[in-house]
Amino acid sequence: MENCTHHDHAHGALPAASAPAAPAVETRRLTIALVAVTAFLGIQTVQLVSLRRSLAAAPAAAAAPVVAAAVAPQGAAPLPSSLQNLPNMVGGC
Repeated sequence: MENCTHHDHAHGALPAASAPAAPAVETRRLTIALVAVTAFLGIQTVQLVSLRRSLAAAPAAAAAPVVAAAVAPQGAAPLPSSLQNLPNMVGGC
């Protein structure tokens, strides 16, 4: 093939095939998406740490029984008869 005369080019090794590069727009979108997800996770982490610290600082408030919230204050109007048995009707205490 060294003496090829029917066309004007040299015979040699073919150029190596390379994978097509991602367009710049897609790369930019992926970068923006990754930055957004990372920022979101950072915010969530800060909020979780803050919540844990506030719960650790007030263990007595977190352990308060829920029943205390259901007690009516002094001088409150009595419940209608249809609501007096409500906890038993819905499976409560």
